[in-house]
Amino acid sequence: MDNDKNSGRRTRMQKAIANEMTRSELSEFLSDEKSKKEFFTLMKLKHKIGSIEDVSKKQNVSEFFPKKKNFDIKIGLLAAASLFLISSFAVYFRFFSEIKQEFEIVRSVVTGVCKIENEKQTLKINSGNDSFCDLKIEGELGLILRVFPNTEFAVSKGDETFSLQLNSGIVIFSTHKKNPSTKVRATVHKIQSELLGTILTLISDKSSGRYQILVLEGGVRVKIGLSENRKSYDALAGYSVLEAENSQELTMDSELKIIKTETKDQTKYSELSEHSKRLLNEKDSKHDPETIEYLKKKIQVDSASSDPVYKITLKNRKSYVGTVEENENSYILTDREGNRVEIEKKDIIELELVP
Repeated sequence: MDNDKNSGRRTRMQKAIANEMTRSELSEFLSDEKSKKEFFTLMKLKHKIGSIEDVSKKQNVSEFFPKKKNFDIKIGLLAAASLFLISSFAVYFRFFSEIKQEFEIVRSVVTGVCKIENEKQTLKINSGNDSFCDLKIEGELGLILRVFPNTEFAVSKGDETFSLQLNSGIVIFSTHKKNPSTKVRATVHKIQSELLGTILTLISDKSSGRYQILVLEGGVRVKIGLSENRKSYDALAGYSVLEAENSQELTMDSELKIIKTETKDQTKYSELSEHSKRLLNEKDSKHDPETIEYLKKKIQVDSASSDPVYKITLKNRKSYVGTVEENENSYILTDREGNRVEIEKKDIIELELVP
């Protein structure tokens, strides 16, 4: 956050020196002692440079002036001093430009704890329990982010690519690239994708083994298949990329699969994305009670209405996750995609409730 303050102060300093601030803005800026001291130092340099230029213009260097040589020397010295002062100006602003962050947070609405680490080319966001963070970020890659509770998310810039990585939780984001050729990649656990002008929801839930990218707008490109024969596939709006949940699925051609997103999920996350954009266009710095209630209801509605989820591990080490129906000698397990599997009780070594 210190880097954020330095970047903002540098921008305001440039506006102040260029006389582009109103009186109230300048008064507020100079209320900070450090900024005030640097401002007046730089204004003195600016004044000296202006004085040197005025003196140079007033010198009469015609052949009829009796002290031509003396003035030539003075003008030379003044010119050298001018170059020195201009160089000082350049060094000052170069120092501030070198610490400029790649990601500039221009608007934020936060409730609870939203820890942000904005380093030079990496932005890390960690949200606490019952915490919601809406952020608008500008730069070469612009982002509108909605971060839900208990989320760990990072954005970084490499040599030619921006990377967005979700380690845990839920985040919704839309992207805006200044350069259309800029590559952007999003990662959730083992799901690695290339963005194709996209609004996405990323979900990473270690407790239930749910790792998913929902495409709300645009598309993502992923590679699916065995390592020696991987092919690229595009998942467009209305579809999701999922990581296999159990070892039975891992025996198939790939750890990833593309499925049609459930209508209720597509609608829910699209509404949450649009709500975030509207909120960031307003002036509030915190979510009002109505918004907090709306967000909590949206993310809890599925878990509140669903049956308990269990993980069943077999003797052969295969595992299944889903809701179960118990019969006399077996369980009928239904996974998130609606697939039903009958499992004999004698083949089970562990049955555990997923939190």
